[in-house]
Amino acid sequence: MTPTDPCPPAAEFEAFLRGRLDDARSDAVERHVERCARCQRTIDGLSVDTRLTDALRGDDDLAGALSDPVTDPRVGAMVARIEEMASQFTPAGFDLHPSATGSGSECPPFDPPHAPEDLGRMSGYRVVRLLGGGGMGLVYLAEDEALRRPVAVKILRPRLARHSRARDGFLREARAVAALKHDNVVTVFQVGEAVGPDGTPVPFLAMELLEGESLADWLRRGERVPAGWAARLGRQAAEGLAAAHARGVVHRDIKPGNLWLEVPAGWADLPPDGRAPLPAVARVKVLDFGLAQPAGIGDRASVAFGTPAYMPPEQAAGQEVDHRADLFSLGVVLYELVAGRLPFPRTESDERSYATPEPVERLAPGVPPGLAYLIGRLLSPAPADRPATARQVAAELLALTTEGGGTAGRDLPARRRLRRVAWAFGLAAFVLLFAGICLAGNKFRQPGGQVESGPLTRPGPPDDEWVAAVTALPVDRQPGAVIDKLCELNPGYDGQVAKLGFENGMVTEFAIKTDDVSDIRPLRALTGLKSLSVTGSAPGLGRLADLSAIRGLPLTVLNIWQNPALTDLSATRGMQLTVMQAGDTAVADLSPLEGMPISILAVNNCRVRDVSPVRTLAKVRLFRCDGCPIDTLEPLAGSKVRELICDFRPTRGDAAVLARMPQLESINRLTTADFLRRHAAVR
Repeated sequence: MTPTDPCPPAAEFEAFLRGRLDDARSDAVERHVERCARCQRTIDGLSVDTRLTDALRGDDDLAGALSDPVTDPRVGAMVARIEEMASQFTPAGFDLHPSATGSGSECPPFDPPHAPEDLGRMSGYRVVRLLGGGGMGLVYLAEDEALRRPVAVKILRPRLARHSRARDGFLREARAVAALKHDNVVTVFQVGEAVGPDGTPVPFLAMELLEGESLADWLRRGERVPAGWAARLGRQAAEGLAAAHARGVVHRDIKPGNLWLEVPAGWADLPPDGRAPLPAVARVKVLDFGLAQPAGIGDRASVAFGTPAYMPPEQAAGQEVDHRADLFSLGVVLYELVAGRLPFPRTESDERSYATPEPVERLAPGVPPGLAYLIGRLLSPAPADRPATARQVAAELLALTTEGGGTAGRDLPARRRLRRVAWAFGLAAFVLLFAGICLAGNKFRQPGGQVESGPLTRPGPPDDEWVAAVTALPVDRQPGAVIDKLCELNPGYDGQVAKLGFENGMVTEFAIKTDDVSDIRPLRALTGLKSLSVTGSAPGLGRLADLSAIRGLPLTVLNIWQNPALTDLSATRGMQLTVMQAGDTAVADLSPLEGMPISILAVNNCRVRDVSPVRTLAKVRLFRCDGCPIDTLEPLAGSKVRELICDFRPTRGDAAVLARMPQLESINRLTTADFLRRHAAVR
């Protein structure tokens, strides 16, 4: 079957999507679908969703019968059939809804459950219930039994696991996402394979469990998104894409269904009439890299597969794509958010036209000119006419949100950002930018009309005057000033930030993962910082050696692992840390941590010999010290440690110490009883 062959009849198409064709015919239909835009649009229109059946149940003509399916069993059978087909017909990457009914006759690779209310167990996960499903995968709510945290486990449908192409595609997604560590990309904890009932390996990935809903769900309710919200959501999506592109990964299926609106802490606890709308406060997470692959890799058929409504012309034509394909798709999303409709309608021949769309400012007169201009560039048919990078798009959208959407980054705190925005907006925007500075820069203006080098723009170490100037900025501009100064003091640092958090008008969370930062003095300007992560990308690569800049900050979480030159924790003395992770550093002395309310302490692969300070930690739950030259575990016998990860050394008397820790629940991720039993058996 080739792309020019007739599309499969409805019955055969259904059989293909439900896995009921033999291998040869299934492969032929699959090759046709990958190249046929009409069949792709057919799939695109199907989702795991109960709105269709809900509508039927509310139909006046059917209401009486459906209110009691027993009265008319044909109606109940029809509803069940529709729900089953909705689950089976959803392609990989489409929106997941909690109403998914399951895998039909498929048998997932689960071991028998421990509790009757569970579905089963798999590779260390307790599988609780099905969250949703698509044509390729099923997503379950599960619990990591070792770490006791809820996760989402996605498996390839067992009926597809026997096809090597399906397994390869699923594993490609898993590896693509697992390689990305960014606050705007869903976090993958583990990638593995379980064995199905017929002995076939079934790949799976365990990822963070997200609260909230997809952007598609929000839009389906007919809600409108103000331009400022759209710019904010688009910026976060662009930052997630920038992280993917930095790894050479092109998503190729950016759409509202793959952009998740994560609920912020405490939002769900507020009464509905007291909550800010979710798009105004949510954190965007880029989901489902099912079509992702390294740029330039893959056949032409796979390039053409995606969601037609959001697909750039080069991808629709089956040409090779690069990261600019994702930028086009993001432009479609932004256009839809602001204008309330898609920019490229289908023609009478049912093909999608890429003619110049109606200007977004005509459909939404209140849209800021800078945002309308950016959307227009993103939707350029030629990739070369689009913005160069996702990072550039994020910078432009940040400037728009910082200034309320009306100007292009007026009076930004550092010269580097002025240069970035000037490049992004071109010469015309630079003229506006300069005019904005001249009009608004009173505090940096000398009487003679010249703009002086104020503390924010003056090069050099961050002195007290610089810190005061940063703290006087609006909270949404403080991170930019700190990042710019970090870039200045640490040549080679690209300014990437993995995570930012805000609370009560202050920056409370800051995380970077880099091998190019040794000087963190600018962070002392973030006086409300509670959570800080400055970690290397791998053991032995981080450059942080001095923590003195954090002295006096109200930190409760500190992650500084994989910085081999870091030795001294004295700057933490007096803090109220609850989480402290310093693995793969040269830390030897834990005494600065004495008396803290730490619940998680990790000093694996450090130089710690004396663990007696752990005995002073009244709330410690997990202590990890494997890879350390510890003299004796004896001090732990009087500690509150419940979960211990260590190097077990019988010659050191470890067995006797562990036996005197009645509160100890697990050792090296085994229950204490199992660990001691195995040790006794080996001995």
